[in-house]
Amino acid sequence: FAVVSTGQILTEEFYTLGKLTRGLIGTNNYDGNTTLCMASAVSGYKRSFGSDGPPGCYGDFEHTHCLMAWGSNLPEQHPIIYWRLKEALEKRKFPLIVIDPRVTMLAQFADIHLPIRPGTDVVLQNALMHVILAEGLEDKNYIATNTTGIEDLRAEVANWDPTTAAQICGIDEDTIRHVARLYARAPAAMHIWCMGINQSTHGSDGVVGMNNLALLTGNIGKPGGTALSITGQCNAMGTREWSSCSGLPGYRALENPEHRAEIGKFWNVDPEFFPKKRGLFQTDIFPAIETGQIKGLWLVATNPLTSMPNTPRIRKTLEKLEFLVVQDSYADMESN
Repeated sequence: FAVVSTGQILTEEFYTLGKLTRGLIGTNNYDGNTTLCMASAVSGYKRSFGSDGPPGCYGDFEHTHCLMAWGSNLPEQHPIIYWRLKEALEKRKFPLIVIDPRVTMLAQFADIHLPIRPGTDVVLQNALMHVILAEGLEDKNYIATNTTGIEDLRAEVANWDPTTAAQICGIDEDTIRHVARLYARAPAAMHIWCMGINQSTHGSDGVVGMNNLALLTGNIGKPGGTALSITGQCNAMGTREWSSCSGLPGYRALENPEHRAEIGKFWNVDPEFFPKKRGLFQTDIFPAIETGQIKGLWLVATNPLTSMPNTPRIRKTLEKLEFLVVQDSYADMESN
């Protein structure tokens, strides 16, 4: 049996669904459709910080002195968030730098638009770090106190000077230097990103690159300084933080016996009832249905016939199920 949830329900509902799935039903094949849009952010955060908890919030708009937006078009994709950013920009004018191959609405509003070639985000990030390190703009005290691996990073980005990066990215090398200085010299600077980074073959590396830029300049752990993923759905963070899809509530890990014991005590559930590791991802659940490993499926506010590739294959896959529950506000969904 498997459960595939969503990014469209309330945080309290996510928590309850996770408790039901992990603590009562006991299936380990439980995931959200947010895997399709946010897996890169999750992986990148865990690689950099050991946890998927974003180290910032929308309130940082009111405190930042420089904002870099990677593959994000807030006015059209996230208009409410954009309105908050717009208010912050009107109150405290700070540089808005947009990195996007397309001339999006946000790019038109930007102070600097970097129309890089698709797929060259990491090259640009490495070049920015190259300039910061070459010109001594890094926060040495912060790095010494809060980070590890600086020499490995220094060796990696040494290969990515602005001249080389400019040829690959298709932008001017002096602009790369200017943006690096602008970002590094700001009292507080932040990154935001969305699907332009996440839905790529190197999305996790792109997230790590932004995290590294923030760590290099001391922009993690202070107001206005962060690397903040903008989620694809209204409550994708509810899935990641409270739904128990990839772990247990509050970024606790299924692999950690202390975490299982803590939640087991809180839920009055034997910790041994919990699985010891994460089960199938959404993209693995449907092949498992095809092979007969999964015989029942509960879909919560999600429609794989529109969100998954190869609709005819998904339709045939769903027809193989012995038991299918579709929980949705709309009755005319294809999966019904």
